[in-house]
Amino acid sequence: MDLGFDFRIIILYWTELETSLSAVTRIRQFAATPPEDETSCPISPPESWPKNGSVDFKNFCASYSNGGKLVIKDVNLNIKPGEKIGLCGRTGSGKSSLIATLFGLLSVQQGGIFIDDVPIKDIALSLLRSKIIALPQEPLFLKGTVRYNLNPWTAKDHHSAISDEQMAEVLKEVKLWDKLKSAAEGSQSALDLSLDNVENLLSQGERQLFCLARSILMDGKIVVLDEATSRQDSLFPVKAGLC
Repeated sequence: MDLGFDFRIIILYWTELETSLSAVTRIRQFAATPPEDETSCPISPPESWPKNGSVDFKNFCASYSNGGKLVIKDVNLNIKPGEKIGLCGRTGSGKSSLIATLFGLLSVQQGGIFIDDVPIKDIALSLLRSKIIALPQEPLFLKGTVRYNLNPWTAKDHHSAISDEQMAEVLKEVKLWDKLKSAAEGSQSALDLSLDNVENLLSQGERQLFCLARSILMDGKIVVLDEATSRQDSLFPVKAGLC
């Protein structure tokens, strides 16, 4: 009788059981998470908001849950329109958490954030997030065409319409148009090219450039970058932080 083999099988099955139970736990936690509440939004800013793009943190404190441990404490920061701010610090110092507060992803415990003197806690989350351009380190792609990935929003998402000419122009700016055009079949437009298997079509750096093109097409005064050019060369210098 091979006890070593039996022990290996027991350990293997036990590990798989633990993994499966952990997955079930995460799904139950996700299912129990209450949806974001947009019913109490007393302020309806003008359509042109934000006009200037100033961001002001005033005695701001926030946590990941309502009444939880503070992860952002007493932040006072005034970012003027057109000003570029870089956030530096060690891992776990709160850089990403501070950025996440702009999108309403943390629970405000004290103070507030004001964009053009309007408190963001009184703005509908869908509207707030549509007004801030985010360019993360990991490029995000959806199943669909080049056109859909450049402009995946609908009219209710508070984004202005974008023409094919604008899409083509911005792809030329980031030097992706020729590659996408050459990958299109026959008379197919480069904008109709499928990106379902984008990993086989574009390199990691090119995928970041594509997301940069998407952000250029967005209409906004505030840009948030999270090491968005980590795989780019000096031809496309973009500072990380808040703009």
